[in-house]
Amino acid sequence: TLVLDELLRNAPLDFMLLFSTTSTWTAPAGQIDYVGASAFVNAFAESCHGQRRYPVTALAWGIWKDVGMVGQLAAAGDAHAAQGEALAVASPHFDERRVSRDGLAQVHTFSGTLSAEADWVIAEHRLGSGEALLPGTGYLELVRAALAELGQDASWQLSNLVFETPLFVGDGAPRRFRLALRGDAQRWEVEWSAEATDGVWERCASARVTAASEARAADLPLAEIEARCQRAVETAGGPGALRTRQESHLQFGPRWRVLKRLALGEREALARLQLPAEFAADLADFGLHPGVVDIATGCAMDLIPGYAEADVAQNLWAPISYRGLRFHAPLPAEVHSWIRLASDGSVRSDFAAFDVTLSDAQGRVLAEVDRLTLRRLDGPWHAPRPRPAASHVEEAASEPSAARAKPASPGELALQHNVSQGIDPAEGIDALRRLLAGELQAEQVISSMDVAALGAQAEAVSRASNANADAARFSRPELDSDFEPPRDAVERTLAELWAKLLGVEGVGIRDSFFDLGGHSLIAVRLFNEISDKFGADLPMSVLMQSPTIAGLAELVRGGPYVEGADEGAPPATAAASAPAALRFRHVVPMHAGPVAGRTPLFIVAGMFGNVLNLSHLANLLGEDRPFYALQARGLYGDAAPHESFEEAAADYLVELRQVQPEGPYLLGGFSGGGLIAYEMARQLIEAGEQVQAVLMLDTPAREIPHFSLSDKIAIFTQGLQRGGARFLREKVAERIEWEKSKRARRAAAAADGVDGADGASANFQSQRIGDAFMRSLLRYRLQKVPVKVALFRPRLDVRYRLSGGRLVDVQRNYVREDNFWTPYAGSLQVLEVPGNHDNMVLEPNVRVLVSALRRVIDGLGRTPT
Repeated sequence: TLVLDELLRNAPLDFMLLFSTTSTWTAPAGQIDYVGASAFVNAFAESCHGQRRYPVTALAWGIWKDVGMVGQLAAAGDAHAAQGEALAVASPHFDERRVSRDGLAQVHTFSGTLSAEADWVIAEHRLGSGEALLPGTGYLELVRAALAELGQDASWQLSNLVFETPLFVGDGAPRRFRLALRGDAQRWEVEWSAEATDGVWERCASARVTAASEARAADLPLAEIEARCQRAVETAGGPGALRTRQESHLQFGPRWRVLKRLALGEREALARLQLPAEFAADLADFGLHPGVVDIATGCAMDLIPGYAEADVAQNLWAPISYRGLRFHAPLPAEVHSWIRLASDGSVRSDFAAFDVTLSDAQGRVLAEVDRLTLRRLDGPWHAPRPRPAASHVEEAASEPSAARAKPASPGELALQHNVSQGIDPAEGIDALRRLLAGELQAEQVISSMDVAALGAQAEAVSRASNANADAARFSRPELDSDFEPPRDAVERTLAELWAKLLGVEGVGIRDSFFDLGGHSLIAVRLFNEISDKFGADLPMSVLMQSPTIAGLAELVRGGPYVEGADEGAPPATAAASAPAALRFRHVVPMHAGPVAGRTPLFIVAGMFGNVLNLSHLANLLGEDRPFYALQARGLYGDAAPHESFEEAAADYLVELRQVQPEGPYLLGGFSGGGLIAYEMARQLIEAGEQVQAVLMLDTPAREIPHFSLSDKIAIFTQGLQRGGARFLREKVAERIEWEKSKRARRAAAAADGVDGADGASANFQSQRIGDAFMRSLLRYRLQKVPVKVALFRPRLDVRYRLSGGRLVDVQRNYVREDNFWTPYAGSLQVLEVPGNHDNMVLEPNVRVLVSALRRVIDGLGRTPT
């Protein structure tokens, strides 16, 4: 907006019309970015009033019906959302196909009806109780048929198929379903949904489909595989079929009686399947025959360690996800299935995963399944009972988790209603035409609903969501790591903590805390909870070394995961010896991977000693060289903070030399940590070691300012001239905040040793370290050291100018171009970077900082300018 204004300010425009949103006034929860952007647009238009040659108007649009972001977002939950042009459909799976557009994306919606009377895929797949439901393989067949309708019947691949709500179909109660593909031929976002008894559409599963990235795999050496699989071999006699383990819990129809031979080996099996001749006609319409594929992927449950000895009658294993599926060709009547156990768990872990390759009788690969993950249910599985909307939450709490139909949240229900009452596209265009024909004001609103009422609704939804905060979680995002479920009580407890604090469902043990949105404030709460539940006193910095549940669990339990070890023990009895597993108290390997020939970089944390705010810097600069941070003493355990920079530097160097025994050394420090890094350089040089440079991230070499009465008068006068009454209000507010913080420090000191809620103990630790730092600063006397210093600082924020050329910033600190390092450094290089003192090490400013750091480090052999 600012760029457009600069370019067009003097152009002879008739008007400038900016699109905003009524969300600025309704403030829906979870949309602070969207609300903030719209508020800026409104403020900009207001600021241009009378300042441009043409009117500048911010037009706040309400919710649209059927089109736009919200209209499309609500499509899966709106019974009337399937809009667009109706096209002919050839597949018997679907009754209707519609095509529309959502921006640049195509949207193909396939709909149909599933009936226990008319569809064998439903009638022949039932729970032991007799309840019918669509098998997981039925979802694969539906997407295959939909892609064939779009002309994509050649090779394709599906990824991250996640089952969310089982699609049950009652006898005598047909059920409508939809399959939506959004995107284009290179990438489709896929969603399966079904209509519930109360008219709300529930999402059953989601996935992504792309063009096949790999050629068809080489033919399977079936004879070699079977030769390896001789631990147990079964063959069906005559026209019969082998019974699978899962049939203790499921009622299969005749199209599932296909298993002719099963040979088990070590972690692999080979099966031969044959569709009965009377059902051969199915293959004309079912390229991924659900009955055949279901047995082909689920017939080797005995590969799971301990499965054969388990009480099978109580253990139904239900599919929860496919990491991938590559489709090459339709299945023939005879299929061979090579099954491999892809997980290390046992029946104790409640999860198992398989890789499966399907081929024809000659070994020609037809389809490849990548990590089909199953979950063992802890009780009988039943379809959710019909219930009124008000009882969704209560009833879901009493059902097995795998069988729950996730109810719509208060926000989703409100959204569905609002979309149904939204702006009709034709009416919206007509309103815009009438608006442009009249006199344009700075702000205008077009809405089909009362904006004040929408604001009250949003506030009520926010209160309802906060009242049930644990249920208001987002689905697990797409990550580089594949989902791996918890394996023992420690990992399960940690996964529950992460889900609660991060608001994410389905956290895997290999998922990074930071990739899921974690930051230092959440880490404080997480480690307080870990201390309460496990009695393990861990520093937050271990998140940099072990940012996953698997890594943290190893520290908590005091060793790696051992299958079956103390599985029945409650989490609270886990080993409290985790700190013994930490190698260092101060050195934190934040990006310690080997980078050939590169000198490690050691950065000292700021005055409060916490290294987590350096994570962005470590991730970027660690690509070039090993990156270690140095944290303060006293962050965890009973040790008191250092009382002098000399003592801190000496202790840091003891651990640093264990990582890098000899120089040359590359040191740095953020904020006050740069002073300790400088002292470390002094001690190393005094010991005869070589130091390449000290990299100062906005570290000042100044003394604490002491203002005379005349200085204070000058500061007050300049502030009053600049800010007027606002300056006086700010001064009063600052005094109030100072008094509050003083009382808070006293309260924290009185509560020393007592854990408080939501991080009070951790906050006290930080304050204690900060206070010790300030005492050390008062005693420390800088010396001139023959070392190169590179200073990276943000633009100076000069607020007050005092006698003698002294400059003072808003925090009442002296500032100068060189941060006062010129008298002390052997040579000095100063570089200005974007941001302020705090966010220069955070995204996006950190990227510029890293670029400058790389230039300086690469040029250390040359004379700085």
